[in-house]
Amino acid sequence: MSRLFEHFGDPDANRGAGWLALIAHAMMPATIALAAVDFARMVVPWLVPRILLVAASAAMFLCWFVAGLHVHLARLCVRCMREVPADAPVRAERFRWALRFHHEAFRLRALLVWLLILLALALLRQHLYTPEELAAGAGEWADLVIDVYLLAAGSALWFHHRHRPWCPYCPRWDDGDDQREEIPTPDPAGANHT
Repeated sequence: MSRLFEHFGDPDANRGAGWLALIAHAMMPATIALAAVDFARMVVPWLVPRILLVAASAAMFLCWFVAGLHVHLARLCVRCMREVPADAPVRAERFRWALRFHHEAFRLRALLVWLLILLALALLRQHLYTPEELAAGAGEWADLVIDVYLLAAGSALWFHHRHRPWCPYCPRWDDGDDQREEIPTPDPAGANHT
């Protein structure tokens, strides 16, 4: 599958790879747009139609999915390389907490806890409001809790992506922890002498 994304962000490769990179890099703007739509629905629910919330959610989920592929399956694209700051090692040390949050936020345990929080919010919303109030837009505050987490996790994902070589929580490439095949020494008797 990684071969499919070999030229993910290469503008010279093909238009499909360019579109995927564009969608991946739109993850944070799409998440911010969803948060803005949620906030607007909470403040003025009659002004923001439900279909706008559905469209913003679909765009955000598409961008998150493609960004996940971009970060984990593809090489660094040209745009990603340009976004690496000149003082990346210093920033990685200064914002260790963001790198740690990234590693914790995407673990199975954290995702299960987040799923329980979502379930609790849904149940609380159903318990506090009648179906008519929910249809009128009551309980939109629960969506803001989700948006805050998505903004934090998305920011940590992109910060980590740009600072991965300096992340103290990632396995080091040069520690020798990886399993390497032993290369047999060549047998001089079997060599072709001409």
